[in-house]
Amino acid sequence: FMSGEKATEMYFLMSGRLFYKKMNEQAEIEEWVDEGEDWISEPALWSPDWEHLGVLTAVRESALLSIKATEFSTVAVGHPATMKLLNAYAGNFMAWINSSSFERLSDILQGENDKELVQSFIPGNIIERKRSKTLTQSLLGLKIQIAPEDEEDWDDDDAKQDSDQEDCNDGN
Repeated sequence: FMSGEKATEMYFLMSGRLFYKKMNEQAEIEEWVDEGEDWISEPALWSPDWEHLGVLTAVRESALLSIKATEFSTVAVGHPATMKLLNAYAGNFMAWINSSSFERLSDILQGENDKELVQSFIPGNIIERKRSKTLTQSLLGLKIQIAPEDEEDWDDDDAKQDSDQEDCNDGN
């Protein structure tokens, strides 16, 4: 992608290697994108107005997994328990984006540098929480326990729906 293009998808590098370059008034920022470690254009999932800040190019044959923002939101809406988590995460993520200087922002989140930052966006009451009713989900490779703050917030239909989805995913 090119700087200034509207971002409509988030990407994960499955194989290969990519090079990212962002220009700002002070300097050029260059980053290598490595498979299984970094993620690309996450703001596209949470903001319909995100535009790429830099240029991403493949330096050798590469394979990307893309998540289209519109399809992601359509699927997420069908899973209320997961949607509650995503709304909280997206709010925290966008608060960080909006409070960051342009120099700090990038289309690339580097796993080795940004993992703790990204984990901080996940509401604390659901990480590794031991409750009588929990549902394990995998979000961007992070194992988390989804448990509502109050037991009354838990909808058994949500748990069954999300559990059915896990069963489908286990069969692949």
